[in-house]
Amino acid sequence: MSETNMLIEPSSKITAQWSDGLQTGHPGPCVVYASKKLSSPITWTKVYYEGYNNGKWCHDRMLANGNKLDFPIPSNMAAGDYIFRIEHVALHVASQPNGVQLYMSCFDIRVTGGGSTWTDQGIAFPGLYQPTSPGLMIEWWRVAQDPSYYPGLPGPVAMEVVDQSGNPNAGGSGSGSGGSSNPSTTTQQTTTTQKTTTTTRVATTTTTVRTTQTTVRTTTTRAPTTTTTTVTGGGVNCAAKWGQCGGQGWTGATCCQSGSTCTFSNTCHLAVV
Repeated sequence: MSETNMLIEPSSKITAQWSDGLQTGHPGPCVVYASKKLSSPITWTKVYYEGYNNGKWCHDRMLANGNKLDFPIPSNMAAGDYIFRIEHVALHVASQPNGVQLYMSCFDIRVTGGGSTWTDQGIAFPGLYQPTSPGLMIEWWRVAQDPSYYPGLPGPVAMEVVDQSGNPNAGGSGSGSGGSSNPSTTTQQTTTTQKTTTTTRVATTTTTVRTTQTTVRTTTTRAPTTTTTTVTGGGVNCAAKWGQCGGQGWTGATCCQSGSTCTFSNTCHLAVV
């Protein structure tokens, strides 16, 4: 931390001013994050949020306040060195992915005295905001018709803080009240940096080819084969008509009597016909 860090007591109020002015026609909420991690990787906690209230966006109230955003330092916030990140989230072209515009700046603050409360919510940038996150991709003009249409920004709610009277509030979400009745005020001149996040997505088409396996079964039909064996001679020791004259393992007569033939019946039997 540098020696020029702002020294802030709990229950004080910080005024962040956009030195180059805010543009009209950029409706949207405001949010403040803080981190006690002063080196990478830095994770953040949401300490203040102001959205759409009483028919106006935070952006409208900042314009009416001379391009300034006032937000309190929680009275129970632990002492120590912090990085603060302040954002104006512009939704005027946020009806499509990557249409949201973020105007942000960071500055160092040393909180002195005070309480001992601090919870690191683990918010990461990049990471929390996605091209189609609810609250970042939205048709903002519908919110005027139905304020409940706006879901708020991504991530957890602002850390609960307690003012000097012991009353809890949501870290300034909503009206932004909190702190002592006579808070000290520090004004931080903020140079606005516009960050447009562009995400290129490569569309991948997956084609599934279904392969049908066809099994062709071949049935071989064998035509009956008739083998005719003509045996000459026809002696008395030859087989009579309709008798057996051969076959596998046959040891009897293998000739036929005169006028008959030995015909194949099957591999085990030859018949006289």
